[in-house]
Amino acid sequence: MRIALIALIGLSSLGLSAQEDTLEVRIDDSELEGEAKYIFASAFFEAMRLKSINRPDEALEHFMECHRMDPTNPTVAFEIGSYYLDKGEAETAASYLESAMANDPENVWIAESLWELSKLSFDMQAEAQALHRLRKLEPDNPEYIWEIGMIYLDRGQSDSALMMLERIETIMGFSEIIMEQKVNIYLQQGNYSKAEETFLDAIEKSPGQTDLRGRLAEFYAAQGRREDAMMVYERIIEINPQDARAHVRMAENLFLQNNLDSAESHLRVAMGSSSLDIDTKVRVMSTFLSVIDQRPQLLPFVLEMMDTVIYTHPEDAKGYALKADFTYRFDRNEESRQLWKKAVRLPNGSIFTVWQQIVQVDAQLEWWDSLKVDANLVIDRFPNQPFGYLYASYAHNQLGEYEEAVEMLEEGELYTYGNPEMNMEFKLQLASAYHQVEDYRSSDAYFEEILGTYPNNPTALNNWAYFLALRKERLPYAKQLIERALGLAPRQANYWDTHAWILFEMNNESEALTSINRAIDYGGGNSPDIWEHKGDIHGALNQVEEATQAWEKAKELGGDTDRLDSKINAIQ
Repeated sequence: MRIALIALIGLSSLGLSAQEDTLEVRIDDSELEGEAKYIFASAFFEAMRLKSINRPDEALEHFMECHRMDPTNPTVAFEIGSYYLDKGEAETAASYLESAMANDPENVWIAESLWELSKLSFDMQAEAQALHRLRKLEPDNPEYIWEIGMIYLDRGQSDSALMMLERIETIMGFSEIIMEQKVNIYLQQGNYSKAEETFLDAIEKSPGQTDLRGRLAEFYAAQGRREDAMMVYERIIEINPQDARAHVRMAENLFLQNNLDSAESHLRVAMGSSSLDIDTKVRVMSTFLSVIDQRPQLLPFVLEMMDTVIYTHPEDAKGYALKADFTYRFDRNEESRQLWKKAVRLPNGSIFTVWQQIVQVDAQLEWWDSLKVDANLVIDRFPNQPFGYLYASYAHNQLGEYEEAVEMLEEGELYTYGNPEMNMEFKLQLASAYHQVEDYRSSDAYFEEILGTYPNNPTALNNWAYFLALRKERLPYAKQLIERALGLAPRQANYWDTHAWILFEMNNESEALTSINRAIDYGGGNSPDIWEHKGDIHGALNQVEEATQAWEKAKELGGDTDRLDSKINAIQ
């Protein structure tokens, strides 16, 4: 896309002033006499009055009257041409503007309009001709020279474009905009030495301008000249010890060299600088997420830097959210939740991904009351996202509010279509929720629907089998279901627990004991439910000591003490 020089530099810096869009009326030069001259003047000034009060269509009628009286008057032809130019009627505009130009060939305003006309038609050749005509009228106008240079660049004539830029510099003196454009051309040519020379020349002319040195350092870095880039950044810091961007670049290079102490000193300056924007700070600190697991010794420094970022930008949520990401990686879940909670209270922090983190941590901490509140806040803010409804159902289910869980799942399922995985998760949860409210027909229907679409879903196979066992219904079919699940995941402790319980309900305690022991061997040793089932099986086999030991173990792991004590007392 071609850049307009005036848009970048401004009229004042070019030494130009805004041009009028109307020519001086030259009635005295016309061939009109007497009454005709009076009529012409009256019509013209009425046209100008109407134009000034934004009634261009009526003004045109009077300009046309003037044109019929004097077809050679360039002012009238210019006004008519400008009207059609504004309307986008290029062909009609061209006929009047070219007539005006023919009758007043030295007039820059008419030439400007013909240039605008050429741009309207996207005719690069016509645009070049219009610009060359303008340059003849005003040879040292930097805007015209720039635009000619940009046309050369569009045509691939980069050397000619560079000549035009050099000419502007001769007229204007040094300009960073011109420098940048020259560098870009040299880079496109692959002429890196000339690009470097241009940077160095610019720095020589403005030695205290650290931004130019920063561009040179970026140029060196892009060329793989890391040491040269480092030297430039060091010089920037000598000139301005608080230049935060230079400190950031130094830190990044030093980290690559594994020079951590020096890198940290530079980051401390950068992160504490109020002149460095929060987005850059977050981008830099985010890079630690990829290495912090392998280098946990960096965590204290990283958290120190995040505290500095938060202190410098206390009203921006991004600092709190990123610090939470770090603490979460090290299982400091409560601290992470507190930071994410701060983030969502700030204007730019109440975003879906942060709320997701809060809700998931609630579930991990098993803070079911908090989960219910936070999941409902997610629903309020993001009512079309199924995530909030799903986690609200988890909370209701854990709190024994099964009807409310069903209600949440039914509403949230409406937003899962187009997301097969989420849709299946809702169906699984609905199957469980309907079982809890003893709507077994609906529960079984959801399991049938899931397995009809995903016949090898082990979770559905296990859950349905377990629910059938609890209901003591269709136990041979339940056994088939769980054995299919075990075929898919043979080392899953919960599946062996389900298998054991189905066998127990089928009065096959000896095989049930084998299965429950496998559940413990495959990682179920911390489950109070599995140990309670083991005790129940031993009890059915009249193995009193083993049953008592298993139930005591279940109590240690947090099982229902009253129920377990009742079983222990009953077997004594």
